[in-house]
Amino acid sequence: MTRYILTAALVLTASLGPRAAVAEETLESVEAKLLELWAELDSYAAKLDITMTMEQGTMTMKGTGAGIIEVLVKGDNTLYRSEVTMTMAMGGQTMEVETLTVYDGEFVFTESEMFGQKMVMKASQSQQPGPALAIGKKALEEMHKFEVALKPEERIGETPTYVIEMTPKADSFDPARAKLGKIRSYIDKETGVQIRTTVFDKAGKEMINETLSEVKINPELDEGRFAYEPPEGAQVRDMTQDGFPGMGTSR
Repeated sequence: MTRYILTAALVLTASLGPRAAVAEETLESVEAKLLELWAELDSYAAKLDITMTMEQGTMTMKGTGAGIIEVLVKGDNTLYRSEVTMTMAMGGQTMEVETLTVYDGEFVFTESEMFGQKMVMKASQSQQPGPALAIGKKALEEMHKFEVALKPEERIGETPTYVIEMTPKADSFDPARAKLGKIRSYIDKETGVQIRTTVFDKAGKEMINETLSEVKINPELDEGRFAYEPPEGAQVRDMTQDGFPGMGTSR
């Protein structure tokens, strides 16, 4: 009887012992998997929640916002549209700001309204502080404009994500990135959608956190949603003119 117990014990010990090592993910292997996921991703739409804390001289501006984002792949371009209502607080004052951002494949338009006045900022993708929102090979090109590192996987709610950290390169003289310390992207392992982006300043303090929820994969989106014309009477600030802002009024 003892013999059979000993044999059973040895079998159990062997089954619980060290197992074959599972190859660890590398940045290259994760990028390859993302390319496969992105090949199946034509569009997505989601709820968008934002928190932000930014230093303005001796004062701190804090904000929270909620809205929607829609993304559509069109050839080599990734078009996007977001509509967000932000509540901003600074120096004991609070204001609500309605913001519409549209990338039409050529320019990024950001329309905001405060105190009944509409303002529009027109910029190129390259003038955005972080990597441009993109899907496919272009997304990797945008990421590698930074120093890129793969971090341990994390869960956002119940969703497992790849975590990719980007730091501005030492030789970067881009003024739009002057205050950036690093950016962390949390990418859904099953869909390839970037469901969270966290931006830190050079001191390591969190500046901006954007989180997607209720994500719909490959919904039918009207391409007209990604076209933009400034509303009549809006003040337009053109950041594309030789890198310097220009002021004009939409007619």
